[in-house]
Amino acid sequence: MRRCSAPARVARRRWHFIQALARAGTTWKHFAVSWHCKGVPEPPIDPLVLGQRVVGILETGRRTATYKLAVLSALIDYCVEHLPETSRAPLDVPLDELADRVIELYWRQVVPFESLKHRLYQSTGEKSGDRALILDEIAQLRSGPGKHVRRTPAVARKRARTEYENARSRIVHVLVRQPLHRLQKLTGKDEQSAFLYDDSWMHDRISKREIDKRGNKIQLKAGVATGLAGFRPGAAWPRSHRRPRPRCPAGEYPADTAAGGPPPGRA
Repeated sequence: MRRCSAPARVARRRWHFIQALARAGTTWKHFAVSWHCKGVPEPPIDPLVLGQRVVGILETGRRTATYKLAVLSALIDYCVEHLPETSRAPLDVPLDELADRVIELYWRQVVPFESLKHRLYQSTGEKSGDRALILDEIAQLRSGPGKHVRRTPAVARKRARTEYENARSRIVHVLVRQPLHRLQKLTGKDEQSAFLYDDSWMHDRISKREIDKRGNKIQLKAGVATGLAGFRPGAAWPRSHRRPRPRCPAGEYPADTAAGGPPPGRA
C-alpha cells in the first residue's frame, strides 16, 4: 500500500485535531488564544470598564425575561458577602449557592394572584420549557404538604432537605443552559468576549455530568468580584473610585436630603 507523504500526514493529523476540537465544543481560535496565553495571568478588568459592560447588558438585552437580571443580582450579592482579600483576585462562585439566591429572589414571585389565579409571568413563552421550570420548581417547594405553605426558602431547606436539594440541582442545570450561557452576550454584537467568567464550556444541551466535571462552579475573572460588589448600595468601593462627600458648615446639611432639612435623627 502506498504511504502518504509527510505534508499529507501533517494535514490529516491537523484535520482530525480540528474535528476533535469541534466535537468538544471548542473553536480553533479559542484554543490558539488559550494556548498562547497559557501560564500568563489575565490582567484585572478596570471597574469603570466593567460598569460600562454591565450597563451594556442591561441596555441591549431583550426585554423578554427577568432571569438574566436575577442571575446578575445574585452574583452581585455573592460578591458583596465573599469579597476577595485583594481586588485583583478571581472568585469561585458555587452554582448551588447561586441557585439559592435565585430561589430567594423568586420565592414571593410565584404566589398566584387571587383574581387571575396564576402567578406573575417572568418571561414570554413561560408556560413550558426551561423558562417555566425554574418557577415551577420554586412553586413546588413553596407549597408544602396539604395547605401548609413554606414561608421562606430556609423553612423549605429545613423541613424538606432532599426535595430542596433535588430542585436546586435542576435549577442549576437550567441556569447554566440559559441565563449564565447568555448573560455576557450583547444583542447585535458579532464578537463576544467573556468579561465576567469563562462561558466557553456552556451550551444549550449541556448535561449535569459536564457541569459536575467543571466543579459545579464558575470563576469570576480578576477584578470582577470587587467591581460587582461596588454596584450594591452601601458596598465598600475602592478609595480611588469613591465620590467625595460634600463638606458643610456645622449645623448645615446638603440640599439633597429630605426636604432640604437635616437627615432623620439629626433634627
